[in-house]
Amino acid sequence: TESDKRYIYGEDCSNETNEFSNKQLYRFYEVWTAKEAYFKCIGTGIKNLKSISFKDLIETRKVYDLGGYLITIIENK
Repeated sequence: TESDKRYIYGEDCSNETNEFSNKQLYRFYEVWTAKEAYFKCIGTGIKNLKSISFKDLIETRKVYDLGGYLITIIENK
């Protein structure tokens, strides 16, 4: 989603080099793992990543960084 892009790239979404900084790469994995966990939680499989925004998942997620591996758990409310 557009808000996901703003979060990943920062407020300036113009990434002219198309290369991620370490912070942007970490944020990308935050968004990806949260969305993947959400779709697995609701049992639909990953069909439409734009159907939910990362900001909608922030309150229901728990994130663990295990030595360079990012794990996200979504609580089904």
